[in-house]
Amino acid sequence: MACHREPDIRLSPQEIAEIKVKKEPPRLHFRETADLGQELRVVKKEFHHINEIGRTKIDILYPQILGSSDARIAKFNQRVKALAFQYARYHLNVPPEDAKRFRRLTQGDPPDEYPNVDITYSIELATDDVLSVAFHQYEYAGGAHPNQSYFAINFDPKNKKVIQLPDLFKRNARYLERVAEHCNNALLEQTNFTPMGLTAELKNFPTWHLTKDSLCIDFDRCEFLPCAPGEQIVAIPYAELRDILNLEGVLKTVVSQ
Repeated sequence: MACHREPDIRLSPQEIAEIKVKKEPPRLHFRETADLGQELRVVKKEFHHINEIGRTKIDILYPQILGSSDARIAKFNQRVKALAFQYARYHLNVPPEDAKRFRRLTQGDPPDEYPNVDITYSIELATDDVLSVAFHQYEYAGGAHPNQSYFAINFDPKNKKVIQLPDLFKRNARYLERVAEHCNNALLEQTNFTPMGLTAELKNFPTWHLTKDSLCIDFDRCEFLPCAPGEQIVAIPYAELRDILNLEGVLKTVVSQ
């Protein structure tokens, strides 16, 4: 009895080159301490709590700058702590009507199976001119999937002020169009979903951080895409924005000349 052998399928070099491989988004490094100039050091602070009323485990990690008595550094530390805790505020003070629902959901569960809120952070860039901290918030209290989101803060240790996205670019540069175009293309490539409503408006890019070679735009789960792909980070290399970057500002020593 003859055997039927499937024919070999061979692709030409051109066909192989045209095959698109799904691009994985970059991830946070979760570096928690760093040394800055002027004898400043970033250290990790921790908060751990179980709210028995709402049966919720809360774990919060956040950075603080030590080594200076400057009021602007103290204000930055207060702002970072408040930013980290604001995402857990609901679970720290669960309303009585919701507490009853949580207790029903967790009846008989040991503490390690309670609903949980985890807030972690990563120092993505730390130089004399830039401290860029990205936070990741994970919250699960039942349902189809957890709530997950990014938030970030970018700080200029030398001048002791928070960095805003427009500070990175030349005056009157049409940077939002470039950023939006890059993000739309990258998200489609990373997820195979077309972003909805991601237009060239500053409000659409509230969360971003810096690395040694890229401007990273952070997108929460379900923000401009279906929930399935989860959170996404789009890294835009400085080299692709060089003509519109303000290289006399905080990026002067970050972007290679």
